[in-house]
Amino acid sequence: MPPKRSRDRRVFALPMIDLTLPMGDGVLSPPGSSAFTIEHRKTHDDDQMMSSRFCASTHAGTHVDAPLHFAADGRSVDELTLEECTGPADVFDLRQHSGEHITREMLERADPGIGPGSRVVLLTGDVDRAYTHEWDYPDDVHAKSAALTVDAAEWLVSKEVGQIANDFLTESMSVSDLPYDPDRPVHRTILDADISIVEYICNTDELASYDRIRFDCYPLQLDGAEAAPVRVVAAEM
Repeated sequence: MPPKRSRDRRVFALPMIDLTLPMGDGVLSPPGSSAFTIEHRKTHDDDQMMSSRFCASTHAGTHVDAPLHFAADGRSVDELTLEECTGPADVFDLRQHSGEHITREMLERADPGIGPGSRVVLLTGDVDRAYTHEWDYPDDVHAKSAALTVDAAEWLVSKEVGQIANDFLTESMSVSDLPYDPDRPVHRTILDADISIVEYICNTDELASYDRIRFDCYPLQLDGAEAAPVRVVAAEM
């Protein structure tokens, strides 16, 4: 069955868009994680060159969670393949559910026609609400953002998707307005199924009017790590 299309939705007419949060002071990071820092160890004034070092959580800014994040025997970020991180992706427009728990029923209603191997991009616009200062950035992402429910995660796994990306919280946190489960069942459901998660994408408003886009993400090859910063770009096929 071909993907469902509505009259006002388009396919493959999208200019290249960078969906990556800049890494800098105050970047969106998990509550309690180390802040991003950068040190200019050499400068043009003193050394006639610049050389720097930075330190940040592997979950800071736009990043990908590899299965190892919650699955002890799962793949690390350097074991993710280019094939699963690049190519076509199907878009779920969930903007009417900003700040809500995203349920299986909501995903079913927004489904553009996914099947086994589909890469999916789930959009509420919540990261951009904070990043563009409609909300406070970054704290209001943790407090106010939408998040998936366990039945939504189970539905995505049952569809045998290849990768999940979102611009909201994959799962509510201890500081969220939404109910929080410290066992982190949403992450466990998805990552135990060997599905990677691209979190904290931004600049997503234009994507929501498309059923399908090209969605490419390139993680840093951090040997044995459970996550890594990632550069994400959307474009026409």
